[in-house]
Amino acid sequence: MEYFTIDNRKIIIDDSILSNYINSGEYGDIYRYNENQCIKIYKNKEFKVKYFLTTYLFNYLKEIESENLVAIDELLYENNKNRFQADAYIMEYYKAIYQNILLIPSDYLIENIENLLILSKELSKRYIILDDLKKDNTIFTKDKIVLIDNEHYILNRNISQREIFHTNNSNISCLFNQMLLKELRKYYNSQTSAIYTDKLFPVTTRSTTIVNTLTKRLNRYKRPMDYINDNRI
Repeated sequence: MEYFTIDNRKIIIDDSILSNYINSGEYGDIYRYNENQCIKIYKNKEFKVKYFLTTYLFNYLKEIESENLVAIDELLYENNKNRFQADAYIMEYYKAIYQNILLIPSDYLIENIENLLILSKELSKRYIILDDLKKDNTIFTKDKIVLIDNEHYILNRNISQREIFHTNNSNISCLFNQMLLKELRKYYNSQTSAIYTDKLFPVTTRSTTIVNTLTKRLNRYKRPMDYINDNRI
């Protein structure tokens, strides 16, 4: 497979790379590119092209310095004339360490959510709305929570920065609310699971509420599971 970079360098993706499959989503497949990078190649579906990462959005995202946002190193294009939407991109490789939010260390969780809310503010300054936040688009590495698949983010200058900030905060709180709820339903009924979930991750637009609530509940516990075990209904 042959691609071109924004500065017209030719990149060849050979079979050895395509054999290093990592996973697949609705819009693209991810392969290991080298020791430190992977590559996402969009599937060739014309009606899905609106979900491909645009050069315009990428230029805004690369202004943001955040370890919680996937580091995209290079946009790739199928021809050397179209520079509007990428057909693939090379990004940093992240190794997932944690899978179950109930077992994540409390200090890790609090610190990363604080940093995600800082990211929320930085995105809102650029009129970028966090969209399509879900567990599949979130990687829990050894020391940070990384949001991937940011081609789904929305750039909208018709909404105020304050409103976007509140929307982003709400989407972040929803992300963790739904992740915790899913895990708790393996052990409790839906009503009990929802009570525990709302105690730790209330859905709100206020960043201070998100952090203060979580800190208050977990400050004496190593993991969310320890808090829940000690506060059984």
